[in-house]
Amino acid sequence: MGGLAVKRLLLLAALAACGGMEAAAPDAGPGEIPYAKLSDYGFFEGNGASQQPKPGVVPFEVNAPLFSDFAAKHRFIVLPPGGKIAYSDIDKWVFPVGTIIIKTFAFEHDLRNPSLGERVIETRLLVNRDTGWTPYVYLWNDAQTEATLYVVGARVNVTWIDDSGVQQSNEYRVPNTNQCLDCHGIVGQTNIIGLRTRQQNRLHDYGGGPENQIDHMAALGMFAGPVPPAAGRQTLPNPYDAASGTVETRARAWLEANCSHCHRPGGGAGSTNLYLYSDVTKPIDFGVCRVPNAAGAGSGGRHFDIVPGAPDQSVMTFRIASTVPGIKMPEEPILLVDQKGVDVVTQWIAEMPPQTCI
Repeated sequence: MGGLAVKRLLLLAALAACGGMEAAAPDAGPGEIPYAKLSDYGFFEGNGASQQPKPGVVPFEVNAPLFSDFAAKHRFIVLPPGGKIAYSDIDKWVFPVGTIIIKTFAFEHDLRNPSLGERVIETRLLVNRDTGWTPYVYLWNDAQTEATLYVVGARVNVTWIDDSGVQQSNEYRVPNTNQCLDCHGIVGQTNIIGLRTRQQNRLHDYGGGPENQIDHMAALGMFAGPVPPAAGRQTLPNPYDAASGTVETRARAWLEANCSHCHRPGGGAGSTNLYLYSDVTKPIDFGVCRVPNAAGAGSGGRHFDIVPGAPDQSVMTFRIASTVPGIKMPEEPILLVDQKGVDVVTQWIAEMPPQTCI
């Protein structure tokens, strides 16, 4: 039995024996859950900085990514032995206890040339225990040789060359464990954000050329039953690719990726009644001529979330274009503005038939 398989079985045994996973002491080692070092899980080849997964660690991408201050992301699923995913075409997929979702954040040295490599900053785990999903954060060292369990958060100075050739810098914020729940929800009711059909129905190169991710997972036996053909599945467009959809569908995909984890029924901003899933159909529910009930200073003196035909009068564009704490959306720890996302949302509102909101 391979090292990864042994460690996965140890993980499952610990879950069963302890009834879940609790925060470990900083010097915890293999056999204690969570492990003190990311390498103890055996997810990746070598020390893990290359993010090359071992067998049983399945990479995936999303159609509409959450903007994270220009960080690149590497995403993976690890199912427990015999575990199966309950597929849904509309709702979030349901994962068996023992599943681990992995997401690593990194900064490419030069966005124009990914072959120049990257600096990995943090790896986050969501572990599905019998009481729900629990987050853990691992911070990579400067030598890029190991990531260590880190519960208090951190601030890391990062630099990169942007797609126009200009060197940029920023203070990247690694969340503490509690801050993970700002987006993912409280323990026991955690929201899995990107693992749903409309985000996953896309191509990914698993080493033999591009293939549909869901079809690949189905071929691996990861689902509890058959899945519908790719052509019949929901799919979000890439918000940044004009060829992938209309301005409206791309803008709504951006809002789902960046805002719906809070702006959804039961979410952190659920009480606002502004719901930003892309499949919300009632215009007032996704902001059209809707008076914000909790914006405060974040309204910028504007009176409606979306004023059709008038992005410069809309609260939504004011907030997503801001970097001011208490005004900007999405909230911290993101510090920068996703200008391409702002542009597509602005264009969408500008192209709406003008309407007087009262």
